[in-house]
Amino acid sequence: MNEKGNIFPTTLLLMLVSLLFIAHISTVVMTEIQFQKDEKEYYMQHLLLQLAVKESLAKAKENSGEMKKTVRLDNGEFSYQISPRSDINVISVKIDYQTTSGHQNSASYDYDLLTSSLINWTQ
Repeated sequence: MNEKGNIFPTTLLLMLVSLLFIAHISTVVMTEIQFQKDEKEYYMQHLLLQLAVKESLAKAKENSGEMKKTVRLDNGEFSYQISPRSDINVISVKIDYQTTSGHQNSASYDYDLLTSSLINWTQ
């Protein structure tokens, strides 16, 4: 017979250590899942911005007048507004984009028609 009483405190200590370990692993897993969601959201926003810049740049090269367009995709939507500036050879473009999860952002740039280059990028 063990009458010193070591088994019960040892069992409680092992259970406490096990629970702390399980809590730590759960926290790490939940952090990793959140990181993957945030990373996917970042790349969706980046993709929408790339598509918006590509399309708005093509329209800016074609048409030097004022224009506004909204494009809806499976993973979000973007809209851009093209407007000529006081300088005849420069066109301003403002882009707004939003993912399906609701995250939104905007960017703008000026396009120089003479040098065919982007100037003044703001995000």
